[in-house]
Amino acid sequence: MTIEVLEAGEEWAQAIFNMGRIYVYDMSEYMDGIDNWRFPDGGQYELDDYFPEYWRDDARWPFIVKVDGELAGFVLVNTVGAFAETDYNIAEFFIHRKKRRQGVGEAVARNIFERFEGQWEVARMPRNTPAIGFWDRVVADYSDGNFTNTRHEFGEPNPHTMLILRFDNG
Repeated sequence: MTIEVLEAGEEWAQAIFNMGRIYVYDMSEYMDGIDNWRFPDGGQYELDDYFPEYWRDDARWPFIVKVDGELAGFVLVNTVGAFAETDYNIAEFFIHRKKRRQGVGEAVARNIFERFEGQWEVARMPRNTPAIGFWDRVVADYSDGNFTNTRHEFGEPNPHTMLILRFDNG
């Protein structure tokens, strides 16, 4: 299996927007009670306004994932963390369902971590137990167990709790 993590120029923006709608659909299962994650009357999830910023802001990096030449997901990295000392944050991480549980996600995460040295954050939703298990395992292995795991409140006017993994690979 050949896994590629490629910087996504503007020619990939629409593909990431399209996958983003699937990602939001997948994540909506874990977001009960947060109004902007309700299933829309039009039947299609919309993306947050910040998605296009990944092609306008030098502190944001979009990537596409390909497996054996086939589009398989995307990763969005930024510098916006829960803590001021955060250098890099996995903002969004999506691997297509048919490529999950094959080592693709871990290979992609490691690839991304290796591209940027510094203090990292990875946020997980408390109800998203598959993501918690995945990221706990990947970060513990990648950091040789040198990480912290905290709870943090995000968002206004509808605050929600996130679990934050932090480690430094600098």
